[in-house]
Amino acid sequence: MPNTLTSTGKQDLKVLLKETYERGILKVDHSEKVGSMTDGQALSLLISVVQRTL
Repeated sequence: MPNTLTSTGKQDLKVLLKETYERGILKVDHSEKVGSMTDGQALSLLISVVQRTL
């Protein structure tokens, strides 16, 4: 299955992951890995971010 995340979505995800790392929501900075992530990996990280901020 091809990745369907747009370039805008990838950039926004990169910024979001950097911010969540800086705020201590995620323990690892995944922002530099966005370009090589599958959609499933991106979705999994987003689920973790939402769950940890509710």
